[in-house]
Amino acid sequence: MAVCDDHHDDTEYVKNPPKLIVEVLSKSTSFYDHSVKQETYIAINSLEYYVLVEQEYCEICVLSRATGFVPSYYTLGDEIEFPLIDACVSVNDIYDRINKDDKQKELYNKREKANKDITNAVDKALKNGLEQGANNEKRAVAKKLLMAKVDVELIASTTGLSISDIENL
Repeated sequence: MAVCDDHHDDTEYVKNPPKLIVEVLSKSTSFYDHSVKQETYIAINSLEYYVLVEQEYCEICVLSRATGFVPSYYTLGDEIEFPLIDACVSVNDIYDRINKDDKQKELYNKREKANKDITNAVDKALKNGLEQGANNEKRAVAKKLLMAKVDVELIASTTGLSISDIENL
């Protein structure tokens, strides 16, 4: 972990107070990093940015204190600015040695599958004529889409749920 101050209450594993924490995700840790660790880290008063870097495809999620830790997603061609620590990073530079075509296709396919899943689930629930069941199904699918890092606005437009409802899942 990199720390940019002379704090003296350091432990072997934690350097306080961090301004930026970066996690490189794997299939086995993605859920944990997006849930338990995220909640733990954003509670750190000094933390300005929590960054999650995907290994499976070219996408970076940045949660910033300045935006209330609402996730922003970046892909190839984007620049990520961290004004509070006076830094800027190119997504292309982060994924410099990755076969970008394969990774972008994988991200596209994952999002397409998520869109089909939500459409099918909502159609199934609506066919059953159960309004509450349909809403529960929409919420369940929306939660899966959030975990798949599908854009919140896309989830809202597809499910009919409000953005605030989705963000509270």
